[in-house]
Amino acid sequence: MNAREEINAIVEQLNGPEYRFAFTKDFVMKACLVLTDDISDTRFKVTNFNASNTKKIEANWKKITSALVQAVGLLSSFGLTERSLTSANSVLSIAYYLLKRSLPPSYDSAQKYASDRRQFESGFFKSLLRGAFGAQGDTVLSNLRGVIKASYELFPAGALADKLQQMNRPIRFTDEDLEDLLAIQYGERLSFVALALLYPWVDYRNLFHIDHIHPRSMFTRKALRKAGVPEGDLEFCLAHYDEIPNLQILSSNPNIEKSNIPFEDWFARNYSTKKAREDFCERQFIPDVDLKLSNFWEFFEKRSALLKGDFGVVLQS
Repeated sequence: MNAREEINAIVEQLNGPEYRFAFTKDFVMKACLVLTDDISDTRFKVTNFNASNTKKIEANWKKITSALVQAVGLLSSFGLTERSLTSANSVLSIAYYLLKRSLPPSYDSAQKYASDRRQFESGFFKSLLRGAFGAQGDTVLSNLRGVIKASYELFPAGALADKLQQMNRPIRFTDEDLEDLLAIQYGERLSFVALALLYPWVDYRNLFHIDHIHPRSMFTRKALRKAGVPEGDLEFCLAHYDEIPNLQILSSNPNIEKSNIPFEDWFARNYSTKKAREDFCERQFIPDVDLKLSNFWEFFEKRSALLKGDFGVVLQS
């Protein structure tokens, strides 16, 4: 096997336009260690690529590459890209689980695996939000690999959470943690991860955007005053318009059409019946308040409460 050619080929495949990631050759070489059961020391160092380990990796190469492609495809189906994937190491725990299960290519879409995928996605997104794969990533990976190796008939969400808790990397959330999530801002890498937990019904294989409910362009002192925002509310509006309570996930076409139109005007134009308005508000956590920009402070506080309630259900279970 020509190792250089094989590694370059798999890197190109993982980063193709279908997936939109930016994995490196070092990532693939690290995966070779983690995804080969007979290699106990998975630290990324030259001495671990000795003749014995290289032979084991070569024998396991097809399984390694299949698991990596499947893992990246699964993350893509969750809507993740290089911009929102905060840890490449996190992908290796997923790939190891998929390799151990010998799951079919249809795992990311087949109805029979829907429950397992939900457990998978929830646990993975929690780990990203909590930065579980930050410092001492090798130790984390080694421990999680041990948990999966011991039990992989179904995704061992509880056992993995317990192990991370033992390592002082809890992925369970307190009320204070939920408040911190609401303060995540547009453009931060975790903004999509946080929002995606609230939108499990979105098909992320289609184009979607993170949209400002009240358009970002309107948050200048001049525009806010023109919209009738009380003088005492200006600082609040300017401080919080980029945060999660003013963000939603929309498919690309509606978002492009929405553009810089005031939210109350766009909403009235596109949802003319009571049923349509109620359905949209339920899906998008829109509170029952005056939707004019002049009422942004109340809108923000009420939507924050709705989002925090749903975050609590998703993240504290």
